[in-house]
Amino acid sequence: MKPALCFCTTSLLCCMVWLLSSCSNGLSTHAGSHTALAEASIATFNMRCDVPENDSSNNWTHRRHRIAQFIDSLAIDVVASQELTGSQDSTLLCLMPRYGEVRTAHDGVNAIFYRRASIEVVAQGCFSLSESPDSIMKKGWDAAYPRRAVWAVMRHRASGKQFVVVNTHLDHIGAESRREGAKLIVQRLSAITHGLPVVVTGDFNAEDDSEAYAILTSGGLCDAQKTAQSASGATYTWHNYGRLDTSRRTIIDFVFLSTHITAKHCHIPHPVAGAMLSDHSPLITTITF
Repeated sequence: MKPALCFCTTSLLCCMVWLLSSCSNGLSTHAGSHTALAEASIATFNMRCDVPENDSSNNWTHRRHRIAQFIDSLAIDVVASQELTGSQDSTLLCLMPRYGEVRTAHDGVNAIFYRRASIEVVAQGCFSLSESPDSIMKKGWDAAYPRRAVWAVMRHRASGKQFVVVNTHLDHIGAESRREGAKLIVQRLSAITHGLPVVVTGDFNAEDDSEAYAILTSGGLCDAQKTAQSASGATYTWHNYGRLDTSRRTIIDFVFLSTHITAKHCHIPHPVAGAMLSDHSPLITTITF
């Protein structure tokens, strides 16, 4: 009887150890999946409106195919675009069937394209950069055109984590509009994000020594291109189809990140003569959060 009792006791202990080990492994696996970093690629890209160009190879008829192929070949998760008018955004969607779009009800000027296989849109909205933010077509302060910000709460499918993208295009004429528009974006962030990580993208028509840039960076956002762990490509985004002298080319398109997000890498492709994507180069940032 004693050997049998010993065997039973030993078996019971082994079972208990196995169960505890399994539970422990299960808990650690669950915790690991919950805390694992999500990684996504985000681009800001002024794609230039559909107008006749001096060099016909730069006309939208040709560029749209290049842009779609560029985005699709890199499988960029989120592309925040500026300056698309008329049916330009709809045309791109037809050329990029793997992508969806967030836009205002009025137009796709500040459209946000997202790769459906990796990103799901949870909520979206927009506001005007003006004294009346809820009047979407309102022209604010000294702006030459109505300016707005389009935002989307997105879910990263692989990790389940959510983040927010806010996309805008500050005015190219009105200095007051750029300043006040930047202030309004910072003011609205907390109501939109509810503490989620946030990416603010856009053509800001301003460099890193401007008031608008200072307002955004002092409002809790950091410049991804400056804080990235590594960078490659050009040192400018605005080049006017390569016509600008290299000494005058500059970065006016930015990806700003909240402190919840790390910029792993930033890349600005060089413009290619005869095969321009736009008069701006996109700025592509790989982020983790």
